[in-house]
Amino acid sequence: MKTFLRSVAVFIAASFTMNASAQIPDNGIWPAGVTFTDINGTTHDMDAILDAGKTVIIDAFADWCAPCWSYHQGHALENLYTQYGPNGTDELMVFGIEADGAVPESNISDANTGMGDWTVGVTYPQANDDLISGIINLSYYPTVIMVCPDRSVTEVGQKTTAVLYSGISTCGAPSSNANDPRLVASESDETFCAGSSANMSVVLQNFSTAPLTSATIKVMNGSTTVATENWTGNLASYDVTTVNLGSVTPSGATNYTIKITSSNDDTSNDQIMASVAPAPVLRVGSTTKNINFVIAGDPFKEEIGIIFDEGDVPAVSFVQLHNDAQAGTTSPLGFTQVGSLAQGAAAETVTYNAVNEGCHYVVFVDSYGDGITYQMPEAKLSIIGDGSAKIDVNPDFGDGIAVIFDVKFQTEVSVNTEEFASSFKVYPNPTSSVVNVEFELQNQEDVTVSIMNTVGQTVTTNNLGSVSGVQATQLDVSSLESGMYIVRVKTANGEQTKRISVIK
Repeated sequence: MKTFLRSVAVFIAASFTMNASAQIPDNGIWPAGVTFTDINGTTHDMDAILDAGKTVIIDAFADWCAPCWSYHQGHALENLYTQYGPNGTDELMVFGIEADGAVPESNISDANTGMGDWTVGVTYPQANDDLISGIINLSYYPTVIMVCPDRSVTEVGQKTTAVLYSGISTCGAPSSNANDPRLVASESDETFCAGSSANMSVVLQNFSTAPLTSATIKVMNGSTTVATENWTGNLASYDVTTVNLGSVTPSGATNYTIKITSSNDDTSNDQIMASVAPAPVLRVGSTTKNINFVIAGDPFKEEIGIIFDEGDVPAVSFVQLHNDAQAGTTSPLGFTQVGSLAQGAAAETVTYNAVNEGCHYVVFVDSYGDGITYQMPEAKLSIIGDGSAKIDVNPDFGDGIAVIFDVKFQTEVSVNTEEFASSFKVYPNPTSSVVNVEFELQNQEDVTVSIMNTVGQTVTTNNLGSVSGVQATQLDVSSLESGMYIVRVKTANGEQTKRISVIK
């Protein structure tokens, strides 16, 4: 629920399209060395619990959060702890963590603060720990996660006891091999622009019981090796690092295999796929060079920020938004913090101008972390060039999304050109009731379609507003007398006309 979301800092890698809303640690791996001290003064060592093969469920809540309280009162976690925790089958552990840094520990057991006394009817450990927010990239309450013995992390949500328990069957065991590097995730570019390359990288984890100091990793296109990296370092057990593998220049959409080829104890986790595809092409007018970003979503658009830039895709673009605060960027071509709009207001359009053809990127960020879909299931987010050129973007993008696209300039076609004339159709002709008017505009223009009599008087009109692409409208001529009339399509750049005959 939107009321309980927090302002967050968003760090978005702008070298590929991504969605940055997942509430899990980087690369989905729980960090080493985390302990919790509960409200009774007992310290709980996460490494020791996980090394014992137990799964950990963590409920990160806020004392004042009504949805948190509702889930807490349902006792799904208490029942899970009672049946399967240390006093039950001893398969798992449950923690309740009050995660709002502004709330003191005393509030947890104080019936007169927040939602009430969180200790009533609860036997699992509860703690007040401000650091949990950073560990799990917290942006809303409650956030319920599952940490497996192999240190993988999943956001499981507010589920029943049965569903939570069934989820632990998907967990991997703790490490047991002395030499076991594994690949966790590809961080390679997912898209590339024509004439450019794609950067390849992968997240390497030490799943060994001993430190990992070296590994050989290759990028394969089928049976052909296209990149090799002999990594060296010193990774402690379960630690992760991102290994840069160089760049590739695909001729089109390509599925690469990233593979550990050095000798190790378990080869089942040595391989991962990385798909790279050409960036979508956005055609824009060679004169105006307009690129429009259209936002049709929730009424809280004061949260939305847009960054636009071009040229070689940067490694990262950093944006920090705290609700309506000033935003800092890395010197892009444009930055816009969209103004506040009333509930049900029309779509907001932000226009930037491309300078050159080639690779461009846009970063949409939302300071509340819920995209633009709140109370708006039909929300839309689009990047629009000339005519029907459009790239649709997922509006449910959480904290932020970065989109790469390839700009191509094209000759602009306005209403006073032969290209428009060939698309201009009026039918049926003759007619007695209605006349259909169709045409195509390559540029966004304000258009009025009207019918005039032979002495130039306008007898009916239809203002289409600002439109582009293929258009179709219908005019009622049933009240007109028999005779010849003129259908006119008019914009600021000119007009086109066709004669029609009205018969009775």
